[in-house]
Amino acid sequence: MTTTAPQHRLARPWPLWFGLFGGVTAWLLHLAIGFALVHDACAVGWAGLDLWLWIITGALGFVALIATFVAYGTWRRANRQEDTASEIMRGRTYFMGFMGAWLSGLSLLMILTTAVAIFWLNPCL
Repeated sequence: MTTTAPQHRLARPWPLWFGLFGGVTAWLLHLAIGFALVHDACAVGWAGLDLWLWIITGALGFVALIATFVAYGTWRRANRQEDTASEIMRGRTYFMGFMGAWLSGLSLLMILTTAVAIFWLNPCL
């Protein structure tokens, strides 16, 4: 009878990757959709542009916020579980959680900075 050593996993792959790239993807989508929407809406003189910019900013800002919390939770979990996993697994989880918290947090900051610009400036100028 053979037994295999249990594989310890600190986090599933989906939260690791979402925490690392979720905020950056939300920021890039915010820029791409916002620029395309402003370009087309200003060309035809669409009056509902500000509302749609706020909806897009709120939705993608929420995605970046969730990605930041997921990455931060992964990072904290990697700090607490030192002796339950191999050093390589813990180091990878720690790094991805740490970098994800920073990248997603900075992406959220960039989305919020754009929201300030939407509030103060007319996008069709």
